[in-house]
Amino acid sequence: MEYYYDLTAPSGPPDNITTTALTSTQILVSWDLPLPHFRNGPILAYNLTVTDTTTGMVVWSSTVLTTSATVSSLRAFTTYNFTLSARTSVGYGPNDTVSEITLQDSKLVSVKMAQLLYSCMLACATVNGCTMIYTISYALSNATAPSSPTNPIVDVVNGDPYSLRVSWMSPAVPNGYITHYNAYCQESQLVFGSGIGGGMLALPTSLYPSTFTSTVYGTELNATISGLIPFTNYGCYVSANTSIGEGNNSISVFQITDEYSKIYIQRHFASKDLTHCTIAKRC
Repeated sequence: MEYYYDLTAPSGPPDNITTTALTSTQILVSWDLPLPHFRNGPILAYNLTVTDTTTGMVVWSSTVLTTSATVSSLRAFTTYNFTLSARTSVGYGPNDTVSEITLQDSKLVSVKMAQLLYSCMLACATVNGCTMIYTISYALSNATAPSSPTNPIVDVVNGDPYSLRVSWMSPAVPNGYITHYNAYCQESQLVFGSGIGGGMLALPTSLYPSTFTSTVYGTELNATISGLIPFTNYGCYVSANTSIGEGNNSISVFQITDEYSKIYIQRHFASKDLTHCTIAKRC
């Protein structure tokens, strides 16, 4: 039995705070009592606050009577801060903070999650004895592909009328590790006076317009798309991919490829017969 002659709020935080990501939306937090010389009285409860480090918003705050809690409804592949303090009958003591990142979205239930969510219940079914009932719980999250890349920019490639350079920024909500990006450029036509306020409106050139694609892996945030037609308008957009699949496309940005220049002709066609070439047919 412990005796406290000077009952005060704890002078130290809970000890050994640990976090484990269970799924893309759940994190398990567990801890021990404050060290004996920090308790200053019987520990009655704990306060746990969870903050999304991306937005700075508190997403979960509660009084906990045990030494563990499972926090749900989190965002996939996002880092959270877990701030914990202990309380005696006098009040709360100082807190401590640890961080954990949720798992990326996955179509498969991990073995680790199954082990962590495994629970055993002992139910006495008859007067002659007890029956052991095991239950395994799986917290399946709704697997989600990444959001669209942001801030796409399309530029002409100086001296190359057959190419456009596309750059972008990472998705705000990746929901997992980005494995690669797909950059697309689709041939479009500009219709003057058809847009909002009489401005320009870009439309596909046909029901099945030509679309050119470039795939980049790793952390690259730009791509050069080649094989285009000189002095032609293209709408270019980008998508991100995780293990779940391809996410939504970014907004389209329109750019006209460069026209033939004297430098390009001198560089590429000086020794070629140009009689069979057209603007739509590469020599």
